[in-house]
Amino acid sequence: MRAFILRNTAVSLLLLLSLAFLQAQGVRMIQNEHHGDSSYYDISEIAPGRFWMAGENGLLNEIDDEGNLTRIAFPEPDLDILRIVSNDEKVFVGTNHGGLFSYDLRTEKWLKAVVPDNFEKRCFYDLLLLPNQNRLMVSGGHQKIAKGIKTVPLGFIASIDLEFFEELNIHHKNSLSFVWSLEHAEGKIYAASFGGRNTKIMQASELDLEFSKQSVVPGLIHHLEEAGGSIFYSGTASSKYSQHGIIGMLGGPHEKLDGYGCIWSIKRLGGGWLGLNYYGDVLFLSESLEVDSKLSVTKNSIYEFQPINEHQALMVGHGQKSMMLDLHMDKNRLSVKN
Repeated sequence: MRAFILRNTAVSLLLLLSLAFLQAQGVRMIQNEHHGDSSYYDISEIAPGRFWMAGENGLLNEIDDEGNLTRIAFPEPDLDILRIVSNDEKVFVGTNHGGLFSYDLRTEKWLKAVVPDNFEKRCFYDLLLLPNQNRLMVSGGHQKIAKGIKTVPLGFIASIDLEFFEELNIHHKNSLSFVWSLEHAEGKIYAASFGGRNTKIMQASELDLEFSKQSVVPGLIHHLEEAGGSIFYSGTASSKYSQHGIIGMLGGPHEKLDGYGCIWSIKRLGGGWLGLNYYGDVLFLSESLEVDSKLSVTKNSIYEFQPINEHQALMVGHGQKSMMLDLHMDKNRLSVKN
């Protein structure tokens, strides 16, 4: 009995020391209890100081910039929420089983878009607002692909008006590829379409939305990110998420990161680049997109983060984990705040 108590005391002490280390390094765990059947997939700022975190089984919480949580009732809680974007008036939500929703911030009412019947097995994996065109771009493919299950991808790119008056307008479809990510830069739309070995980067003018191939990148691009008019990307060297990551810039450097697993997303924060990976690390990247250092936060994937200001960001990931990262600048490079 005494040995049992000592072992458990040691485990508790190690856990406290681990949490203290993270706290000292500028990471505050908001939701640290592991939920094996639920994960956050996305976080998005819906209004100043207000953020929505969303994921499996209709998981939807609002969090403020102090870390206070409020549960949001999603109209179809059996669906997995994959992506959230918003403007000053509405929040748009993409799910599996062909679910596309809007939430009016003024009336607090939900509206569901009408989509083709054959979208029942598809998911809306990424959403992109085109404010100049009053339209919402959407992309994805077969929902099993989003879960890492091999099947016919059924990829597509489409758009719809922000009021959901129209039917979904399909601009591109390819049954042999999945369109993981969309991004916008200088009047052009970029899309990352993966067909099993390489990712085709497609491009279209936001005026005509006619997509054509621009370039090919080895590996699976999971995320596109605009910065300074250029398009950056992150992902995995193959469909095996646990092995090697990739990071790069269209027309610029391409880095294969051996042993880092999939780099789910990258963003700029405090003047530098940060990446989140399969193994629960925050990667600090140089301007040439090489890994300068990493901070191990949790044992499982951190999927997405949303900057709060120039040195803070909210992060979400596997097992319904949420956390706040606090950084500061040191000689033009990011370091973790003590």
